[in-house]
This record gives sequence, C-alpha cells and structure tokens, in this order.
Amino acid sequence: MALVRKIDLFHDKNNLISTKEELIELLKKYKGILNSSIIEYLNYLIELEFSVIKDYIGEEERLALSELELYRKIAIYNIYNRALNIFNTSAYSFNIFGNDEGNKGLSVSINIGNTENSIRLFEYSCVESKVIVPNDYKSKNMGNISLFRTVESKTLIEAEISRIKECLKYLYDLDESQIRRKCFLEGYDYAYLVSQNKKQIADYEKKLVELTSRGSLTDDEKREIEITGKFNTLFLEDYGLTNMFLEEEKEDSVGDNEDKTKLKKSLVIKRIPNLIVSNNIKYI
Repeated sequence: MALVRKIDLFHDKNNLISTKEELIELLKKYKGILNSSIIEYLNYLIELEFSVIKDYIGEEERLALSELELYRKIAIYNIYNRALNIFNTSAYSFNIFGNDEGNKGLSVSINIGNTENSIRLFEYSCVESKVIVPNDYKSKNMGNISLFRTVESKTLIEAEISRIKECLKYLYDLDESQIRRKCFLEGYDYAYLVSQNKKQIADYEKKLVELTSRGSLTDDEKREIEITGKFNTLFLEDYGLTNMFLEEEKEDSVGDNEDKTKLKKSLVIKRIPNLIVSNNIKYI
C-alpha cells in the first residue's frame, strides 16, 4: 500500500463525491427507464471495473447519458476513486489533497529528495460553475483532469537558450524613442515600462545563466523523470489513451517580448461531453 501523506488543511466533509452505496441506490431508480446494457455499464463504473474515460460506449450514448445527473455523479466517483487506487497500490509516499480535506476534486503530488518543492502527478477539479442559474438546474460539468510528466530534451533546452537570447537582444536594443512611442500608443507610464523592461532583462539573464551552465541531470531530476513518467503512463493506459490521441496545444497569452517558454506544454488529449483531459509536459 502507498504511504499517503494527506495535506491536513481542514476537515469540512463535503458531499461532492457520492458513496458507492448512494450510487447503487440511485441506479436502482433508473431500472426500467434505461436499457439493461446501459444499467450494466453504469454498474461497472460504480464497481470501478474500468475508467469512465474509456470508450466502452458510443458517442451518441455518452452524449445522452451526459444529460443525466446520475451519470455525472457516477463519473466523478469513478474518476476520483480509480485515481486513488492507482496511487494506493504504489510504494511511494504522496501528498494527497482530496474530498476528505475539503477539496472539490483530487490533487496528488510528491516530494523528491530533500527539497520541499512538490512535483505534481495528478489533478482532478470538479468545481461546479459559479454562474447564476435557475434553482432547478443541475450542472452537468464533470470537471477537468490534468496529468503531468517531466521529460529530458537537450534539443528543446538549446532552442530555449536561442529564444532567450533573441528576447534579450530585443530588450537591449530598445531605445528611449521606442519606449516613449509604446507609452503613447498603449497608455503606459514611461518610468513603469522602463522598470518592467529592466526586470525582464534581469529575469532572462538569470534564466540564461541557469540553462547554459547546466551539466548532467541531478539525481532528483532523474527521479522526477522516472516517477512522473511512471504515473503518466499508468493514467494514459487506464484512460485508453496514447500520444497518438494528442489533439491540440493550449496557448497562453504572451506579451510583446515573446515571453513564451517552449519548456512547458499543455496538450488536450481527450474530450468527452462535460470533461477535458490534458497532459502537461515539462522539459528539462
């Protein structure tokens, strides 16, 4: 069994994750309403026989089920508890922040070596929307799943060094007239923009030193690659996904100085009604 270190923030037990007994009783009410094959499918999900992410039913059936509060409750239960089972069968010690700690979802990380910096392994957020809706409306949102993996890539490190050098050249070459023009066109305060540019230069120079002075991977970095790779693969297999299913890359907004690192990527790898699975890759 895994050695689990829970983050003891507070113990306000909430009702977001239904119990197995509650779901079985709720499912009984749908017998005679849903056909026997769907009832059997939902029962398998409650028994955690397989992941709700896997395509054991067709798109039309899943779309129809996604309108039911019953399906939402079962899906959340299935995602939450199958994830816990994956970590509970491991020998590692994790930081787990889940339903019992008041989290509307599940967050799992691990500390490697002597550092207090935790490495994220899995996050499931199923917080309901705060948008004002009619009192009788039930949210069908099943949340978002985030997987994590660290990968060694010397090629991308070299590309990042080149990118930072280009950004620094752009900042070094800015003269007073260009800065004042930018202030005029975009409403910036001159002193503020100068200070921000100096800060960016300092940040880039620091990062450039870090990247160019890198030697071999540290033992902690090697363990990070090994552990994140192991659990990333376990979840991809559990969800019936491989890298062949990569759909799109999420793009974050960037500033004028192209402050956009290529050492982190967030890829959407699965979409089903009311739920998105993304894979977050960090390159070192």
